[in-house]
Amino acid sequence: MESTNLNDPQQNDLKNLKPNHQLAVDLRVSGCSYEQIALDPRINSKEQSIRSWFMDGGKCREAYEYKIRLLSEDRWVKMRQVEAGIQDLASDALNVLKEEIAQHNLKAAIKTLEMAFKAIQKVEEVPPQADEGIAMLREIIQSHREAARIRRLSNNTPE
Repeated sequence: MESTNLNDPQQNDLKNLKPNHQLAVDLRVSGCSYEQIALDPRINSKEQSIRSWFMDGGKCREAYEYKIRLLSEDRWVKMRQVEAGIQDLASDALNVLKEEIAQHNLKAAIKTLEMAFKAIQKVEEVPPQADEGIAMLREIIQSHREAARIRRLSNNTPE
């Protein structure tokens, strides 16, 4: 009986493949079509044969699914790392925003917020810290507008 790695039992499926089958799996995982794989001289098989390798029960099917699963897990980990980085950036941007606001530097605060949003604009979920920063900035802008309106009114009224 052959020993298997308990952590990755399907890894043996990949290791037990012939080199041309391993290459076909790698090419398929990288996005090549069956036709493109068949055109590779290192594969030395026809398209229909290659298709059969990837069908249920085919020589390459389990190894292909294993590599796709590993790739998906790796992408998931990287995506979580990117999200954590975005959360950190949003938190840092909010801290800078608070400092600028405390120093009454509204233009710098707005610029800081704009820069933070440029960094995260392609992400579907905006971190809660960004929402907090927007709300704070809106309140400050509103209070400055209200103060400016009151000053204008008080300057126009006779004493």
